[in-house]
Amino acid sequence: MLDLIKPAKLKRGDKVATVSLSWGGAGDEALLWRYEQGKKRLNEVFGLEVVEMPHTLMGTDFVYRHPEKRAQDLMQAFADPSIKGTVTHLMCLKAGLSSFYGLSVLNDLAENISMPEYSVEWVNKILFHDETIGEIPTSNEWTGERLEWVIENKDISRKFLRNTGYELLQGKKSVTGKLIGGCLEVLDMIKGTSLFPDISCFNDTILFLETSEECPPLWMVEDSLRSYGMMGIFNRINGLIFGKPLKNKFYEEYKPVIRRIAKEFDREEMPILYNASFGHNEPKCLIPYGARAEINCGRSGFSIIDTGVNPR
Repeated sequence: MLDLIKPAKLKRGDKVATVSLSWGGAGDEALLWRYEQGKKRLNEVFGLEVVEMPHTLMGTDFVYRHPEKRAQDLMQAFADPSIKGTVTHLMCLKAGLSSFYGLSVLNDLAENISMPEYSVEWVNKILFHDETIGEIPTSNEWTGERLEWVIENKDISRKFLRNTGYELLQGKKSVTGKLIGGCLEVLDMIKGTSLFPDISCFNDTILFLETSEECPPLWMVEDSLRSYGMMGIFNRINGLIFGKPLKNKFYEEYKPVIRRIAKEFDREEMPILYNASFGHNEPKCLIPYGARAEINCGRSGFSIIDTGVNPR
């Protein structure tokens, strides 16, 4: 069962930590300005005090060569009772802790000109309030445009396009389940390792998936989803939510692939919702791991019928 401990809700003035667990680019000289811009938004938009762990800004090469320092930073952040927020997902899940899938400092918080209101709304609603989250519509606008992270582009806005709502690929009955998932390619990388969730974690869940900036071809998505079926995961989940592909690439082509794999494993009636606003486009909502959600087939809707945080 996916029973995770929720963190206490945030409030203005709380201290949050930044930890470089993978890339480390925030500390590179060419990108430090962008990190500082994201850090400033955390302070000015959300009223949070941001602190770096000892190796957060040591740069790409150092972070690559010293995985033990990344782990040290993460554990130090968790051990400090004054720090109220960190972000890492499957490690938290292994420890029985909920985390929040969505925004990052360099990408979302440091968005040129200003953060999209959709993202600001969902950070506030999910992290700073302990009421039931409720209906999560798709964003009215979206962009997958890539502007280089150079300071000369700091005041250039990306081009946003009109978005559409959710698409119900299949299913007639509404379902509920606790949320688990992530980036399809990242999850593929850890299959077979101790970090991949135990198969029981998928019981009676709603699986959320999205694809990365690599824009995986159809055969790769097909093989990846088929492996979920072969592992028995498709027979355990109650529903599937798929995020809008980056730049809408393969938007139409992915749909029959997803339906075909569901059919291969006798899940033709399982609700599948498409075009969700999480993943590698902007703007994004936040997805709390372990929160109970609902796919409503009657109105092609997605709701989180749970709180994301505990009161304090």
